[in-house]
Amino acid sequence: MNAVDAVQAADFACHLALKAPEDDSHRMMLLEALARFKVIPLNSFPNDVLDLVERSRGQADALGDRVLMSDSLSDPSIDHEIRAVCHTLGSLAAAMRPPSAINSGGSGE
Repeated sequence: MNAVDAVQAADFACHLALKAPEDDSHRMMLLEALARFKVIPLNSFPNDVLDLVERSRGQADALGDRVLMSDSLSDPSIDHEIRAVCHTLGSLAAAMRPPSAINSGGSGE
């Protein structure tokens, strides 16, 4: 899996986990996506997003620690960590998204 795919997968898993916070399967999907995201080497990411990558990885670690401490995926105490990592991943996904033809000045004429 490349860096873009890993970020997109984690961002998608975030949307599911935030949309249905009571669904443990969505939270598990998020944890799995974050694990895949964290093994992508830093040099696979563009330099201009490394701060977001490092911040989101730290937040993913905090989320994992909270899950271990609570011993439950559905514990409401992990909601804050989920929102934090998802907010950062959303920013990272947006920063890594290629500009569309409209934004890059391309014309369809």
